[in-house]
Amino acid sequence: LAINAENPVTVRVHATGETVQEVTIGGPIGSTGQEINLAAGSKTNLTLPWYPTEATGNIWMTPLDDDIYISQLSIPGTHDSATVECDGDSGKCQSRTIAEQLEMGIRCFDLRPAAPMALLEDSNDLPIYHGIYDCNIDLRDVYDTFNTFLDEHPGEFIITILRWEAERLAVVNAERRFDTAMNNFIGTDTYMSHALPDGLRKKDLTLGEARGKILTIMRPNQGTDP
Repeated sequence: LAINAENPVTVRVHATGETVQEVTIGGPIGSTGQEINLAAGSKTNLTLPWYPTEATGNIWMTPLDDDIYISQLSIPGTHDSATVECDGDSGKCQSRTIAEQLEMGIRCFDLRPAAPMALLEDSNDLPIYHGIYDCNIDLRDVYDTFNTFLDEHPGEFIITILRWEAERLAVVNAERRFDTAMNNFIGTDTYMSHALPDGLRKKDLTLGEARGKILTIMRPNQGTDP
């Protein structure tokens, strides 16, 4: 359909914090009263008004409508999210902690736990690595941060993408150790307290259904079992 006075379209842009801008396309505009009339299939540019704000990004999902599909959202994420304290400079992809990234509006996190080694005190440790470099944080600590954030901001939603980082710990039975540690972790309150229920793992998941939850996605090399 053409966009004009009889068929206007409202563009709503949601930005940092609770900042929302709406611009209606169609009908008379400006001091001259010139009418916008866009033919079906045509293209144009839209400039939004400047709207300075001091708001942080920590609740950008909360004001959105419940019936929006997660697949309709452009969700900001970070690569190798937990590398701020990485031992090697070449493995350090981020300059902000997980908590700081959440406050900035990041909602998708690339996390790479490794298989625990026999020398670790706790066989359930899931240290996060980037290649051969230790990031000096455990997967459980990251989920503790997620849980605290969602307790404080139940209108938000988090996606985690997990990859078994096997480069550093390619030792005998490493995959079995990873599978065991990961399955043990999945059974803990730390993981389950905000886990998205299995019944909601669907293509048409809405924001209303996802609020306060964490969707965990395992990448293909995660081991044989989880």
